[in-house]
Amino acid sequence: MEIRYARAQKRNRGEQEGKTLEEFKKLEKKEFASQGAEQQLGKTMAMANYLIKNKGTLKEFEQKLKITLTRIQHEISSARKNKSKPHRH
Repeated sequence: MEIRYARAQKRNRGEQEGKTLEEFKKLEKKEFASQGAEQQLGKTMAMANYLIKNKGTLKEFEQKLKITLTRIQHEISSARKNKSKPHRH
């Protein structure tokens, strides 16, 4: 949470992201709300096929992203190969 707060402060969006860590935590909780017109991030994350946690450096995030994209490409390639093979009964 502290890492995301520090990053939010660097973006300097003021009220939109909370001025204090406590305000930031309240806003984060609201964004994870599972009802109404909020972002419903919890539901969104539950529906995701992949989750990349951005808790480290930019370089670490880029490495995780490359690994995930490679995995997705492999899955797509495998699905295409399996789809083009004739089914045997």
